[in-house]
Amino acid sequence: MVLPQCQVEITRKRIPSLRLRMRMGTRDRLDSEGLACRSLHLLLNARQRRPANITDIRGWYVSGTYRVMKRLALGTYYSRYSITSVSGGPDSAYAPPNQTDTSLPANHIYDKVITTRVDFNRFWNAKVEGHFMSGFGASTFSDGFYPEVNPQGFKPNTNALVVKTGFNF
Repeated sequence: MVLPQCQVEITRKRIPSLRLRMRMGTRDRLDSEGLACRSLHLLLNARQRRPANITDIRGWYVSGTYRVMKRLALGTYYSRYSITSVSGGPDSAYAPPNQTDTSLPANHIYDKVITTRVDFNRFWNAKVEGHFMSGFGASTFSDGFYPEVNPQGFKPNTNALVVKTGFNF
């Protein structure tokens, strides 16, 4: 029996952000990983020296990959991203409305993904990903959904097929 290798990394790069990363794998065939992070942004009102806006961003994912053959791997991952934002003080009339309900599509992105990777040789690979997303996370932070390329507005669910290739050197 082979015991999984486990690596846990906890970093606190800038207060008040926290990232927790865990990676487990059993040799070359099975690999799993997870990441959780939270970031709190405070916009201060200089006149009153108190927060004028508080934005709380939370995200996590888990992933797993199984190497079927030497050059073929199948995988999946699930990720959750949510954002809440609250404005207060005398300037709040000019701020965007509060975003506190994370069940609304504008305040989250939940992504279910299936993947297939083919390694042509040790330097070159191709990957196909099927994404099944709920939400679009429309906030002041860029989340990959842009009004310029969606003039009709955003839909609550999005499916995407991604084909990419990579080179390692």
